[in-house]
Amino acid sequence: MRRLPASLLFLALGGTLVAGTAALAAHNGWNAAAVGLPFSSSSTTGTGVLGNGTIRTFVDVDSAGRPSAVGAIFTAGVLENLPATGVPLSLSLGPDASRTPFTHLYVDWVPMGHAPGGVYDRPHIDFHFYFSPVWDRLATAAGVDSQPPAPGALPVGYFKVTESVAFMGTHYADSAGPEFHGAPFEKVFLYGSHEGKITFYDFMATRAWLVNKPNLVIRIKQPVSYPTHGYYPTEMHVNYDSATATYRVALEQFVSH
Repeated sequence: MRRLPASLLFLALGGTLVAGTAALAAHNGWNAAAVGLPFSSSSTTGTGVLGNGTIRTFVDVDSAGRPSAVGAIFTAGVLENLPATGVPLSLSLGPDASRTPFTHLYVDWVPMGHAPGGVYDRPHIDFHFYFSPVWDRLATAAGVDSQPPAPGALPVGYFKVTESVAFMGTHYADSAGPEFHGAPFEKVFLYGSHEGKITFYDFMATRAWLVNKPNLVIRIKQPVSYPTHGYYPTEMHVNYDSATATYRVALEQFVSH
């Protein structure tokens, strides 16, 4: 799989961040407005604006310092006045991220959906939980991915649904998912890779599903092997709190591997 030239990556991580990111976008055939900027290394929390609302990340740990939840809380306004073009947000997970296998959260509003056509081409929000550093994500080029993850790195039944997407990676979905058996796509949990390594988890939810204020627990299908030793989630929780008019999307029930 191709990686972006070091010169372009240096621009994106250096003093001329905006110009560098625009150069990265041009290299991959993307509009600069569709590219997420990396967060500041000095940031202690991740916050962003989407639609008419705000979104912030969080990491909860228990009394022993083990992760108990990693995710985002966003106001109901996030689902209102969403633009016709994509909006990416690259958000820090704060100082407790080091207690998890995750480095940052990449949230992406996709108004026209994406491949594969007829499946995920509905307006939705992606919540990408990255294992790899933000600079590795930014170095990910678009193109045919000829490096599949090692056997056991994906849950049984997961298969490739995209080639490498610029600044993201390759996406894998569960072949048993209802969207592949006649039901419309509403929400799904994907795995992602780059250069043969699992680099992110991706929870996708349509705006139409989210506005119905769901309260749901999704069991995460587990692989045989994991990117590194550490604690990994077994559940995805999606909740709406009517008292605060906020949504909570979180990885929970972590198990040591």
